[in-house]
Amino acid sequence: MNPADHVVISVKNSKLGRISNISVVPVESCPNSGFCHDLCYAVPIYRRFPATTAAWSKNWEMFKHSPDSYRDSIIYMLKHGKAGTSGLFRWHVGGDICNQEYLIKMMEVADATPELQHLAFTKAYSLDYSEIPSNLHIVMSAWAGLPISTDFPIAYVGELDNRWKNHQTVHNCLGDCISCRKCWEAKNGEAILLHYHGVKPLPTQTG
Repeated sequence: MNPADHVVISVKNSKLGRISNISVVPVESCPNSGFCHDLCYAVPIYRRFPATTAAWSKNWEMFKHSPDSYRDSIIYMLKHGKAGTSGLFRWHVGGDICNQEYLIKMMEVADATPELQHLAFTKAYSLDYSEIPSNLHIVMSAWAGLPISTDFPIAYVGELDNRWKNHQTVHNCLGDCISCRKCWEAKNGEAILLHYHGVKPLPTQTG
């Protein structure tokens, strides 16, 4: 495959820092997007920046055309300079796990890159996660009005959903993934307290 034909993996962003990440088209790829699309932070990013539009669309189209090529391209890029040095990888700054086949490809990527700890937030509650590898960390994303029942860690947007208060252990997001890593390390039953984009959390909010 010509390098220009591979997926586009970003090696950093303002919140993640230098953590490699991949995205696909938001809303179109997202289960349960009817609950959150009006306030989705990824949609304005996707629409505003032409390079982002092109990259996320390219990735999404590659998966739809050939899931195996999508998987193989991610593995290739991670093994040829796009993994960075953090040891972490983030799925879906924009987009989500659209179906079981997509999840299987994520699992195969994780299996092929054991040196990386993979993370995905998802509203795809109904998929079968029973065979995910130990280096693929799933955090279920809650949304006000959307019922959720899971043993996985759950992420809440604190300004929109106060169900995080029902958890004994809550990790407050301070917006510095590279030094925190709590989302990758959260245990079943714990909560991640996120904040609506543009809202600055206070350190004293840590649970």
